[in-house]
Amino acid sequence: MAVLKHIHCNKCFRIDPIKDTVYLLTSCGHILCQNCHDHSHAGRKREEHQRRTDPDYAQAQGQDNNNGPKEFCALCKKSCELIQLAENMDDLPENIQPFFRSVESLCNKAVSTWKFQEQNLTRLIDHLQSKTKRQYEVLVKARTELLNMKAVKVENQALKTENAQLKQQLQELQKHQQVGGNSRNGGGGGGGGGGGGQAPVTPVTPQMRVMHPPADRVQPPTTSRTHPRTSRGEPASTARVHEPSTDARVGGGETGKDPKRSSERDATSAHQSGTHLVGISPAIPHVTTPDIISSTK
Repeated sequence: MAVLKHIHCNKCFRIDPIKDTVYLLTSCGHILCQNCHDHSHAGRKREEHQRRTDPDYAQAQGQDNNNGPKEFCALCKKSCELIQLAENMDDLPENIQPFFRSVESLCNKAVSTWKFQEQNLTRLIDHLQSKTKRQYEVLVKARTELLNMKAVKVENQALKTENAQLKQQLQELQKHQQVGGNSRNGGGGGGGGGGGGQAPVTPVTPQMRVMHPPADRVQPPTTSRTHPRTSRGEPASTARVHEPSTDARVGGGETGKDPKRSSERDATSAHQSGTHLVGISPAIPHVTTPDIISSTK
């Protein structure tokens, strides 16, 4: 890479190409041509002679007796070091090369450097963001699980309380049932002892029937008070026999029905109503008055 074209001497402003002129770069940052540098050092021989003959002079000027006088800048008159500029940039020291490169190349290098650094920084940021996102998801999941655990804990406590209440109610109910059973057992024993004075119940035999016909068909039985003649021994032919009407026009509605089945139904009705008639035949056959008279004869 070639050196910049605007290189010139900072003292005489000579702008000849480097290939035609020798340029020197001082450590203080000035560029001098060889002529200006030599002219500023015109009294070098005289100074060298004085340095050799008078050591005090050399020490006063800050010069070394062995190495001769140090270089100094023709502009600022300061001690410095000199480097000769070369036509090829690669021949210069690495720390000096950037000062003689174009701004464009330096900017391109800076941009490429910035891109490289930015890419690495972007990768790092992406990694950190992804890691942060994963950690946030873990925290959210842990928070959700913690809330669920708290809810389960509260529900468990409520269930324990309800279970304790139910156990207490069950114990009270069992105690109440035990007290009620003991009272019933005691009352049953006393009732059994007192029941000895009751009259025995007479069982109903098959020969004992109960007959209770409907009220609209039953006529009051003949007694000695209502029919005194019958009670004095009058013939049975004069007695009135009650029988259900067989004519449907009368309103009995018994025509065509089984007398036995009707008597059993009447017996059931009489038993339910509490009326017991002993010695009544299971069924009253359909008879007429001549049949009764003939039987008495």
